[in-house]
Amino acid sequence: MATMTPTTQLEAVNVILTNMGEAPVATLEDELPLDATKAQMTLREICEEVQISGWFWNTETTTLSPDSSGHIYLPANILAIKTSVRSRPGMYLAIRGNRLYRVQAGNNGFNWSDPIQVEITYFLEFDEMPPVARRYATVRAARVYQARELGDELLLREDTMDEQNAMALLRAEENENARRSLRESVSVMRVLDRDFGYRLI
Repeated sequence: MATMTPTTQLEAVNVILTNMGEAPVATLEDELPLDATKAQMTLREICEEVQISGWFWNTETTTLSPDSSGHIYLPANILAIKTSVRSRPGMYLAIRGNRLYRVQAGNNGFNWSDPIQVEITYFLEFDEMPPVARRYATVRAARVYQARELGDELLLREDTMDEQNAMALLRAEENENARRSLRESVSVMRVLDRDFGYRLI
């Protein structure tokens, strides 16, 4: 059985170019033709758009600690950050520059005295995304680029169908991982298996 390899960024750019009727390129390392440069820029734009909503594969829960000046500096590839409203009532988080900013009535600011647990959504480069996400980003970028440059109605309808199918696969993988996480949680295990954690006498 043939093994399917994940789409590379070069392959994705060439899908976008082919969808436009343009010649593919052999590499992304050298100076590119204008169409290829636009295709690459569109792909990156769509990758960020896709990831910013947060998926199981680019969202992590972690604890951030302030430095000696009381500031919390954030990684360069952060797209979004939030904390539990329950754990920090009335507190919201904002990204300002490369620092974490606290939005809280009467207590706004950059200064932190304690570590804080947060949920961070990261931007991943194309080749770091899972295959199903690469597929969706590729077909969406192809549709967006075609709509901007050509606006061919027939091609647009075909591209839209491809995009919808790719999104369905992406959501299916997300839902499957959400179900798996739920099944593996301790609280759910206790409901599903009454013997979990208890000794019957």
